[in-house]
Amino acid sequence: ANFFSDYQLENNYLRCNVTSAELRYFRKQSLEKQVLLLAAKETGQKRYNDMDSFVNPQAAATLNNRLHSLLNYNTKSQAFAQVHLNDEIVCQGYADAVSQDCVYELKYCNRIKPEYYVQCAMYMFALNLPKGLLWNTKDNTQIEIAINDKEAFKDAVIKALKKEKVEAKLISRTSNP
Repeated sequence: ANFFSDYQLENNYLRCNVTSAELRYFRKQSLEKQVLLLAAKETGQKRYNDMDSFVNPQAAATLNNRLHSLLNYNTKSQAFAQVHLNDEIVCQGYADAVSQDCVYELKYCNRIKPEYYVQCAMYMFALNLPKGLLWNTKDNTQIEIAINDKEAFKDAVIKALKKEKVEAKLISRTSNP
C-alpha cells in the first residue's frame, strides 16, 4: 500500500460494504492501521482491529527493496480487470500491478496456493496480457505464468465455475534467490 504512488487503500475498504461510521474511523487512522482494518474486513478476523502495527522497519525495508527490484513507485496498481466468459459468467477483480505487458500478482504468504496461479492467469486473460508473475514477496519466490491456449483456459475456468471436472496441466518456472 505504501509502495505504489497511485494505490487507493480506501477503495479496497469501500468494496467491503462498510458503514459510514466505519469509513469515518478508517479515514482518521495511519496507513498501517488502515491496512489492518482492511484485513479485518476481508478476512473476518477481528483480531486485526486490536492491532496498531504489524510490520517492523527492517521487514518493510526488505519488502520495499524487493518490489523496487522489478517495479517502480509509478507502476500502475489496482488495475481493474473484467472478462465476460459467456452470457452468464462475468469475472472481475483488481490486479495488484501491471507493468508493460505483465501482470504482477503480489502475495506475502508462507505458501503459494493453487488458486493464486488461477487468479494471476485470470487477470492476464481479462487484461489480454501475455505474461504474469506470481510473486511471493515474503520469500521472494517468483513464478512466471503464461496461458498457452486461451480458449482452453477459458473453457476450463467455465467448467470449474460450474463445478464440472477439469483437467489441467501446469508448467511452472520458479525462481527463489
